[in-house]
Amino acid sequence: MSIANDLLHIFVATAAAMVAGFIWYHPLVFGNRWTELMKEYTGMTDEDLKPEPLRQLPKWFFITMINVIVVYLIADRLDIQSRLSALKVAFALWAGFGLTFSSWSVIFARQRQSLWLLNNGAFLLMQAIICFIIVMWR
Repeated sequence: MSIANDLLHIFVATAAAMVAGFIWYHPLVFGNRWTELMKEYTGMTDEDLKPEPLRQLPKWFFITMINVIVVYLIADRLDIQSRLSALKVAFALWAGFGLTFSSWSVIFARQRQSLWLLNNGAFLLMQAIICFIIVMWR
């Protein structure tokens, strides 16, 4: 594979994961519930939670791309090739890292489990999309 092709895979998987996140947190899906839970947990107001796309999107893209690069390297090193294997890797990465580390706020900072579950649903969905694209496009 060429570096340009590798970068294209990484870019597309990153963008697809972000689109899934936009949909997940859209007000018609879970966005309103997330906002209410965040206000309750943090004491922030609607104004505080108002999106600032020019500041937030580049950061989110960069952080998501780090995840995609790691998935890409793991899939390449393990020679993952099937759809089922891609989903298993997604679940393992989510359960081993996302689920576990994000639970700290529930354990130590009294975050409601409902907020934790809502966010982890998004993490799992995005991880599955990333793994699927990276594996199936190789």
